[in-house]
Amino acid sequence: MGIDNRTDVQAISPVQSEHRHYYVLPQCYTSNKLVTEVTRPIGNAHVDLYGNAVFSAEGLRFHIRGYRELMRGVTQSAVMLLDILLITAAKNGLRDTLVSLPLSEYMQIRGLTSRKDAMSCAKLDLQALDRISFEYLGRDIRKGEMWQRISISGGRIEAVEYGNIAFRFGQDFFDLFCNGKCKNKYSYMYMPCEALKGNTRHLPYKYWFGRRIALHKRMNIGKGNENKVSVKTLITNAPNYPDYERIRSGTDRHITERILDVFERCMNALGSVITWDYAGAGEVSTYKTFITAVINAHWQHYPYTTNLALSNKSRGGK
Repeated sequence: MGIDNRTDVQAISPVQSEHRHYYVLPQCYTSNKLVTEVTRPIGNAHVDLYGNAVFSAEGLRFHIRGYRELMRGVTQSAVMLLDILLITAAKNGLRDTLVSLPLSEYMQIRGLTSRKDAMSCAKLDLQALDRISFEYLGRDIRKGEMWQRISISGGRIEAVEYGNIAFRFGQDFFDLFCNGKCKNKYSYMYMPCEALKGNTRHLPYKYWFGRRIALHKRMNIGKGNENKVSVKTLITNAPNYPDYERIRSGTDRHITERILDVFERCMNALGSVITWDYAGAGEVSTYKTFITAVINAHWQHYPYTTNLALSNKSRGGK
């Protein structure tokens, strides 16, 4: 199995490089799996004698060097920073692996107000990103199938309190998004600005829901289901979402509050770009009706994507 870019129907330059409500986010199957998998809880079985984490997910093998040394593991804010760095790199057509982002701009994107807290968080998140690499089963002309390893980081990270956040991507990681040698054509999606804002403690799944709904639309532009996504898909792609069986067998069995209410609160928080409702007329009030439900996503101000839709249809929507 090689790296799978099936989330990208055709690598085309974004039709709009700047939009007030959306960012252009380079993405591919591998980067999307990485974002969700490295933030999931890692049990002791996945940490070796040297404190390094190694685990597999859907044909990919992930490595986190010195995982035990990370104070918080790989957190949601770390992969949000990864998205923000890729968004910043996309403004230059992914031409330079070294990305420099003013701390003030990072704070604005995240909706943060404390410079001290933002800097502290950015330093820890950069350290985490610097430790992540992954392997995929590629094909070598002489040796046949073999595991090939790629690091996110290219070796330089820094965060200066009254300056910039700097991060150099590894060239091999950067090349995942590029179409051949043409550096200004890459796989991308429109990421709602709102998904990157807000308090991750009060709204722990807002980012994950916003990102997954945006990815679903990108994958299905021009199809009948582009604005319909199942609840199960959303919560499966939200690391640490409360597990029904674990709650039911525990002492705190507030299933409605911990599973249904938090879902609706985080979805409602995306209201400036995505309003939503449950598809169908049935009432969603129990876990069974919730987990089998589908939502309709109603997009506000979504960029013009006719070219993408036509591309999907001409290629059979594959």
